[in-house]
Order: sequence, then structure tokens, then C-alpha cells
Amino acid sequence: MIKIISENVYNSKKNEFDIIFTDQISNDKKAIKINNPKDLYFNLNKVKSTSNIGLYIKKEKYINNYYQLLYFYQNYIDKVKLFKKEIKKLNKTFSQEDHRLVNDAINKLQYMNCDGKYLRAFLITLGYQLKNDNINYVIPLALAYETFQTSILIHDDIIDNSNTRRGKKTIHEIYKKELNIKDNTPLSLALCIGDLGFYLTNDILFKNYKNDPQLIKILEYLNKVIINTIKGEIIDVYLPTLEKINNKGRFTERDVMETSRLKTSWYTVVGPFCLGAIAANVSESKIKDYEKMLEPMGMAFQVRDDILGIFGSSDTTGKSNLTDIEENKLTIMYSYLKLIKVNYYDEFIKYYGKENITEEQAEIVRDLIMRSGALDYAEGTIVELLDLSKEDIVKLKNKHIKDTLLGLMEYIRLREK
Repeated sequence: MIKIISENVYNSKKNEFDIIFTDQISNDKKAIKINNPKDLYFNLNKVKSTSNIGLYIKKEKYINNYYQLLYFYQNYIDKVKLFKKEIKKLNKTFSQEDHRLVNDAINKLQYMNCDGKYLRAFLITLGYQLKNDNINYVIPLALAYETFQTSILIHDDIIDNSNTRRGKKTIHEIYKKELNIKDNTPLSLALCIGDLGFYLTNDILFKNYKNDPQLIKILEYLNKVIINTIKGEIIDVYLPTLEKINNKGRFTERDVMETSRLKTSWYTVVGPFCLGAIAANVSESKIKDYEKMLEPMGMAFQVRDDILGIFGSSDTTGKSNLTDIEENKLTIMYSYLKLIKVNYYDEFIKYYGKENITEEQAEIVRDLIMRSGALDYAEGTIVELLDLSKEDIVKLKNKHIKDTLLGLMEYIRLREK
């Protein structure tokens, strides 16, 4: 576990620190100079789970941002190491003495069911820590949820016709190459593998919690999360097509935000945290409070995702930064251009939503988003949404949960993948 030994240190001649973050010039070779939370975010990859950290902070206004981001990260990377190890064990349990083609399909599911961010698994363990610090019991639930996520992403990749996911080829693309065929077989096989993953998720839960009195509540809530996610996906798929058919339709910013609430907020933040809390036998009234508290944070996560989908580096995000443009993804930036800065919109839609867009054309799209103020508007929306969640998070009595969630908010605000 990372240790934040001091928040006011200039050098480490006594070698008590592995890493020092400082916003002043230091002669210490271990010091990493930072001037703001963004600098700290970009240096998080230098932090290991065993790091001792000293902070020398000149700008007091950033002290809480630094501390909370590090507090979240120190807990997060420690759990990720555990999840990576445990998911390998879980994947092996999927192997059966089945037909060779089924075994091949299972191998492809195993191939995709790793290398994720494990943020959702982490949030399940965090929700469980509301009443129980021993997270071992809830690890199977966290891994089951990761398997569910992998499965729904396989379907999402089919819908979006995505070539890459988690920095590697999507399953339907692998089948296309293997079969060298142009019909729907690769898509159909990927669809089946996604379906298989859904029911393996249930199998993990039944095997590990069949004697748990909370199992029915866990399954009921997971079902609620899945239903909300699919509702959001329906809107997300349908709206862009309606826009293409009738560009003068009834599209509103609320449509975009409702998609973010249902599709991303529930399955990325609200659902995992509350599932962990339910496993810990937290009361139903408290679950409602946590849903209200976390929904805006999850929506902010999606707005950041939409920005990264266009402006992010493919090498960092693990997926193309052209896909959202080509599929006419309706984001808050799109709604701002269409409904607010209409004088930019006609030029914008010459390229946005066009298939096989070139990098030069994508740069025109990015430039229009920036010049119109749509990017700044999206960034401002992230801040507003996170502030809504913060109003309730700061009232939490559990300091560990509070500081971790505040750090996660900072991570969402700054994240690049």
C-alpha cells in the first residue's frame, strides 16, 4: 500500500520516500515537480503499490486535490493487482470439455475478459467496505461484474462496428480474419460469445453465493442495472439514426444526458457501488441515497468518455478516436453545436457522421468543437456534475469511503483513458 508520509517536505536525504511530488524546484533526484493536479495525474504511472510519498505543496488550494487523488489511486492500484490475478483464475474455470468450436469461443472470451480498468470491480469492493473491511467475500461478485462488462462490451463493439477494444482486436474482427468471409458469421459468433458471458456471470454468482441470504437482492439489483444499461443503449443507437433521417427532429440535450445516466452512470458507477453495498446488507433507503449521490458522477464519467472518444489518443484509450465521429455519436458537444452554436453546425455535419473519415477531416471536426466552445461547455458540464455528487459525498461519515470517492471524482475530471 502506498504511504503518504508527509504533506510538507522538501527533500528526502534520509531516504524515507520512494517518490516526492513537489511544486518547487528541488535538488532531490527523486523529486517530481508538479504545478497542478493534472501534472500529478500524468505522474501517477510512477507510483507503485509500495511507494512512500512525500508532498511539498506550495499552492495550498491544491492540497486536497493532491491528497484525494493519491488516496483513491493508492487503494485502486492495490485492488487492480488483485483483480488481475484473480481474473486469470476465473477465466480458467470457463474451460470445459466441450466441442472444439465451443472451446475456441471460450478462449476468445477469456482473451477479452482481462486487461480492463477494473474500476467497476473496485467500486463493488468499496461499496462493500461501507460495513465490512474484509473484501475477500465480495471478490467473486466483483469478477462476475467484470465478466458482465466484458460481455456487454462485445455486443457494444458489434453495434459500433469497432475494430479495437482494450488495445486489442475485437472478437468479431478476429473471426473476420480467421474465417476470411464477408457475411454476418463473425458478428453472429461474437454475439453468441457475449450471450455466453452473461450467463457465465450468473453462474459465478450462483456458485459463490448460493447460501448467501443477500443473493436474491444482488440478482435483483444486477438485473435493474442491466435493464437500465440496455435502455440507455437503445436511445444511444436510435437517436443518431433519427438525426440522419430527420436532421430537424426533436433532439435535445436531455436526450444525451438521459443516455449517459442510464447507460454509463448506472453500469459504471451507481450499479457497482450499490451492488457491493447490498452484499454488505446496507439498507434499501441508504441504497437510494447512494444512487442519488453517484448518478451525477457517473454521468460526468460519460461526458469525459465522449471527449476522449474524439480527442483522446488511441494508444492511451485502447480504441479508435474516429469511431464516435463516424457513427454520428450524439454527445453533449454535438448538442451544443446543433442547439447553441448553430453557425458552426452546417460545417460540422459535413464530416461528423460520415463513414471512412480521414484524419484530416477528423481534425476539422475537432477544431470546430474547440472553436465553437463545445469542448469548454463539455468540460464545464463535468465540473457541474461532479459538484452535484460532491455535495452529498462530503457528508459521508466513513472517511475512507469519502476520501476515495472524492479522489475518484478528481480522477474522472483528469483521466486520459
